[in-house]
Amino acid sequence: MAVFQFKFFSVSQKNATHKVGTDAMVLGAVVTLENASQVMDIGTWTGVLSLMLAQKSPSVQVDAIEIDQPSFLEAEQNVRESNYKTQIQVLQGDFLEFPFEKKYDLLVSNPPYFLTQNGNLDPRKSTARHALSLTPERLFAKAAEITCAWSRFYVIYPIESQAEFELAALEQGWYPNKRYLLKGKMDKTKRVITCFSKVKVPVQEVLITIRDEQGKYTDEYKELTKEYHSKTL
Repeated sequence: MAVFQFKFFSVSQKNATHKVGTDAMVLGAVVTLENASQVMDIGTWTGVLSLMLAQKSPSVQVDAIEIDQPSFLEAEQNVRESNYKTQIQVLQGDFLEFPFEKKYDLLVSNPPYFLTQNGNLDPRKSTARHALSLTPERLFAKAAEITCAWSRFYVIYPIESQAEFELAALEQGWYPNKRYLLKGKMDKTKRVITCFSKVKVPVQEVLITIRDEQGKYTDEYKELTKEYHSKTL
């Protein structure tokens, strides 16, 4: 699907290393914006998460950074053609090296999550999917530099990588506050979205089942994403 049509915007993804999927839909849907005005979207790809967050509040300002030039250009186009172009700035560069000039209240990322060095034959997909340079340790360390004491950081990763991501976060002073366990079907958790903060509190866990045993979207998923899907699921 070259263009993914949302309720209030569309996303071109013909050049994207990743297409819009349920990971992005759920991540964008569960993020809350309380006390957040400056937001950073790390590895924006098509710009989909930035657009979803801008839709939530007209007062939020989002900086979206992307290292891959084709994806950056596509994200820039998607933002420019949306109703949220005054809220979103798309930046091209390496998140780890970029000279940010502000502090952010909220960060969100669907980062490279394969914690191996095998890579992919396609160098663009390898950068997007494998933690070759943007390792969990470096991700959380850089995030700590550009945030405030009250900032929050939402990250999605496979359930198999949970221990590595949470250990890396703790080493940089980020504590898990809330976990969303995403089940593709009734019996298997595939992804985890964790909201981290710099304050240690009891961790809340929420189960979200995306598809039922027949492979159809659950009522729970439909309700969660109803403000974004342009058609009835």
